[in-house]
Amino acid sequence: ALIAWRWLVEAEEQTPWPSIVGEGSSLGDGCSSLTLAKIAPLADALVGSERSPTHFVSGLELASLAFRRAPQGMEDGCVAGRELMRKLQVVMARTADAGARELARKGFVRALALHRPRRRLDVLRQCLEAPAPSGAVAAMLVTLVKREMENAWPERPGEEQADEPARPFLPAAVAAVESQIAHALDPGSRPSRGVGSTPAWLRDASAVADVVGAALNALRFVLMREGKGSAPAGAWPRRRELLDAAVKPAAEWARERLAECDDGEGGWEARMGFHHVLEVSERIVEFCEDDGDEREA
Repeated sequence: ALIAWRWLVEAEEQTPWPSIVGEGSSLGDGCSSLTLAKIAPLADALVGSERSPTHFVSGLELASLAFRRAPQGMEDGCVAGRELMRKLQVVMARTADAGARELARKGFVRALALHRPRRRLDVLRQCLEAPAPSGAVAAMLVTLVKREMENAWPERPGEEQADEPARPFLPAAVAAVESQIAHALDPGSRPSRGVGSTPAWLRDASAVADVVGAALNALRFVLMREGKGSAPAGAWPRRRELLDAAVKPAAEWARERLAECDDGEGGWEARMGFHHVLEVSERIVEFCEDDGDEREA
């Protein structure tokens, strides 16, 4: 694992941006073997090593550099890869060092990019349902779901989604976002996975606001896209259901939190999050009700 890490650090010094190192290059043929299945156990061994305090950061750097240079869109997933991606989430949530958190974030996002487009949503849904170890990580995962929806969105009405000719990617993504809102507002809405399975961040209103705000942004993206054209995600025909089940409850939750919010030191940060949830909710309601009435008229 340390040999692989050192090789990648030296490769980064020679060709730092952003070339994929291929076979026959001056750096050797090593990058032809940079797959999630092969790199994940090496990075995992270093991240979990207790032999040296430097191994932890070396493992994070190994994942970040290796996954950046590996061929993207080729993986269908592996057990070692899923375990490493889970550990990277924990690092993002619990490590005090900002540099280590950023390496973990880069490693996670780049590992996700190695998966085929049809697998990325499944990976993100599994991470959200695990559940995510912190509100910040959950919000990041929801934002990544939104990004995948943007990438999969047909350029023209009726066009098949790239690499998704037979699978309803967009409706499944909307369902994942809707489920996350419901779970954040009511942790009991999702079956428990055992003692201690409900993360502590669900009891932190500020963290919940971050997650709900990210999910509402994703819903707004879909509804505004479909409100002006076709509905490949199936959200616009369900807009009233989405408003009643997710958007309006989020707005009411934000109003209640704002009424309870302390104006003392640090309270302004929480208020900003609650105001964001309320603002996005109200914009979604306004758009759906006004534009829906126009289309039905």
